[in-house]
Amino acid sequence: MERTCGRWTARWTATERLVIGMALEQFRQQMQAYRDSVDREARSLKDSQAALAQLGAFYENLSQPERDLANTVLAEWILDSDESLRFDGLALIDMFRIRSAYASLKRLAARLELSKEASAPYELAKVRRLMSRLAPADGGEGELIE
Repeated sequence: MERTCGRWTARWTATERLVIGMALEQFRQQMQAYRDSVDREARSLKDSQAALAQLGAFYENLSQPERDLANTVLAEWILDSDESLRFDGLALIDMFRIRSAYASLKRLAARLELSKEASAPYELAKVRRLMSRLAPADGGEGELIE
């Protein structure tokens, strides 16, 4: 993996890749634990929107490096088999216009096109609407960078 600073380009060292991977895994676990906690709380209050509001507030308070990690986690959530986890991921990606999730949205759309689930056509329509909002301005399908 390369990183660029001004006109200099360097390769990530194995140690740097390991640290980034460990940070992502730890962040993934913490974010999942937080999501599970606010989801349980919202269910106990019979307030289905409370968890999403708290997740939104959580995301808003992240630093940019933390947001980068959160964006990766959200892109994973939308590919999960858990429908409620996908819902939360899609909602946050939409709310914060997380363009880096575009490739995962494309994968989800392809999977939903083949799905026999009764809800698949409706979720597919939602995913396509979100993809159209996040698509590159030039109409290309290149990799998007936040």
